[in-house]
Amino acid sequence: MLNPTFTHKHRLPLAVGDVVTFLAFAALGRRAHSMGNALDDLTATALPGV
Repeated sequence: MLNPTFTHKHRLPLAVGDVVTFLAFAALGRRAHSMGNALDDLTATALPGV
């Protein structure tokens, strides 16, 4: 059973946090491999196939 304190109002901040985490991870990885950090490149790396 789901925790009753986890409601719909908690989902948006969690989803935003997930997206920010994926973008930060992609930015760090691209920087470590001397690749560009343009937003469209980061998005393509963080969310392939989207």
